[in-house]
Amino acid sequence: ITASTGDELEELAGQFNLMASQLQESYAHLEQKVADRTKELATLNAIAAQVSHSLDLEEILNNALDKVLEAVNVDAGQAFQLEEETQTLIPIAHRGLADSFIRHTTKLPLASSLAVEAAKREEPVVGQLADYPEGELRKLLEQEGLQTVISIPLIAQGRMVGAINLGSHTLRPVTPEELSLLASIGHQIGIAVENARLYEQAQQLAIMKERNRLARDLHESVTQALYGVTLYAEAGARQLLSGDTDMVAEHLCEIRTTSQESLREMRLVIFELRLPLLKTEGLAAALQARLESVEARVGLETDFRVEGDGRLSPEVEEGLYR
Repeated sequence: ITASTGDELEELAGQFNLMASQLQESYAHLEQKVADRTKELATLNAIAAQVSHSLDLEEILNNALDKVLEAVNVDAGQAFQLEEETQTLIPIAHRGLADSFIRHTTKLPLASSLAVEAAKREEPVVGQLADYPEGELRKLLEQEGLQTVISIPLIAQGRMVGAINLGSHTLRPVTPEELSLLASIGHQIGIAVENARLYEQAQQLAIMKERNRLARDLHESVTQALYGVTLYAEAGARQLLSGDTDMVAEHLCEIRTTSQESLREMRLVIFELRLPLLKTEGLAAALQARLESVEARVGLETDFRVEGDGRLSPEVEEGLYR
């Protein structure tokens, strides 16, 4: 509004113009905040989609690291799993780092990493190269040319299960909004890492149950059969001393029959324990070998047909084989 009247009308027009300018700035600021928030939500959704479709720890952390690097626009980083017993960070995935750096961080004590501070606060922590004390870790960062480090704790059920350390080759400021986003990402990935750990634990429990089942089967079948062989052998020895050869012949027949049954049982158990060819040749070859070595030897005729030549994951193939 232009008013050159030199009185209160001109002053009022000036106030209107100032208010309009401030309102326009507020709109622009609000639009930028909405755009930033939309980007944050899109990043969280993308990471959720990446980490929720797998229970493989390596796959989860590789996908998560890519998304985090993209979200904060840095070019180097490492994703770690925390080994709780030793409080050691075990690297699972890395990007943009030299082999020498990776070798020196193969087993990184939590206490010597910026992640220890992130674990205490349960939120991301930013460190500059100048903040690091003189020592091997600072020397490695200098050799790598990293000026800024961001450590994101991966939190699940109130405890740290891993960390993602990001590195920038410039002195990069990190805004409170970015730290808030990284904290949300850390919790999201932490839950996925914990789920993967629980899944692996469940698999180990299943393996233990299977071993106990095999041990029970051995006790109930093979052990009892061998005990029967021992009894027949002792009875045959007594009959032989008494000159009753007919009974000796019967006991020898029983020994042979029982031994053959035990051999079949043992062969079956060995196949269940060893899973021959399964890892190297795949499910089809393992099944074929099993049919030829177990079923065929006891006179069973089998018809085995395979369509296609694809491989499934090792876990699925082992489950189907069993």
